[in-house]
Amino acid sequence: MDNEGWKSALTKTEWIDLKLSVGTHKKNRRLSPLQVTSYLQKLRDAGATIDQISREIILGPSTIYKFLRLNYLPDEFRNKICWGYEKNRLSFMKAALVISYALNTKEQIILLNNILEYEIKRKEVQQIVELKSRSKIDINNAIEEVIHDRVKEIKRNMMIGYVNDDVKSLLYEDENINNEKFNDILKNSLPLVEIFSAKLDSDRFTILTDEFGQKQIEIKAIKEKTDFSNYIMNLIKINW
Repeated sequence: MDNEGWKSALTKTEWIDLKLSVGTHKKNRRLSPLQVTSYLQKLRDAGATIDQISREIILGPSTIYKFLRLNYLPDEFRNKICWGYEKNRLSFMKAALVISYALNTKEQIILLNNILEYEIKRKEVQQIVELKSRSKIDINNAIEEVIHDRVKEIKRNMMIGYVNDDVKSLLYEDENINNEKFNDILKNSLPLVEIFSAKLDSDRFTILTDEFGQKQIEIKAIKEKTDFSNYIMNLIKINW
């Protein structure tokens, strides 16, 4: 099959449905998450690389990998996958996150069942798996400890800055790709900072962190002899 032959793995209608079902936050889409996974797998089986698919449907490679992980979802949860939050359903992002961890099938099933029962958030899923790995405890004990800690109040601080022209010239048309790259840069450059959410628009950016995280960013900016907004802009320019 030639370099472009993989595109014929989907019909014209299937291509349209796929492109209209990704890169959006709408709950009502033409395809379900598992249908998207099926279409992406067809392209992979036809010889397409992740980068080729990414360019064609304008979706970040890391998100494409998240969809493909659904191939390994235990069968009993496949009919519970949805796009966003729904009562007694399993969001695509949470399911993909569980499958990405080095858990055996039994542990995956236990964690997925608890996510449905206790409406465990994505950040809590990460905490559960990290606690299990770090403390070498049973998955049930890790779940119980994280859920018990929910009563603790977390104060969140929002940092807002402006995007300069240098960074504006780097941005993609797709805001989802920009936000994905922005979050990856913050996570890799500021490993000690708790980032609850971060968004990068064409004119400004926002970072939601805690008090400790805000102080850490401000301290790093002072060391660079600049303010926090320009410090974040420099991080983006260096790592984009």
